[in-house]
Amino acid sequence: MKPIHPDIAGKQFACVFLHMPERLDQFARDCRFEPRRLVPAIKEAIQTRHQESTPSPLSEHPPEVRYLEIESVGFYYQVLPEIVEIASLVSVSAFLPEGEFYSLSTDFTQVGSQSTKLV
Repeated sequence: MKPIHPDIAGKQFACVFLHMPERLDQFARDCRFEPRRLVPAIKEAIQTRHQESTPSPLSEHPPEVRYLEIESVGFYYQVLPEIVEIASLVSVSAFLPEGEFYSLSTDFTQVGSQSTKLV
């Protein structure tokens, strides 16, 4: 297993979409991704590839929103003092018709809000 990035080590993960399992599963299937594997794969990518992430151009205020991709899914996340929050997923799949864009997104929430669930 690849080493965990020091900025991520010891942090819990939260994903706003865990409260919407049907939407999350459908998004995963539409992106040709195994639904049960999606969130763990995102978590592992953040842990081991955080240094490859890029800042979102929409992120003007701390904490910075970062972007990373795995297979056919791109995702936005932010690293907070005790938690990593995943709040937006986008399809980067070649399986979609040309020019079509598919996303599952929401605003980043405050830690501990009802819409954020720990991974």
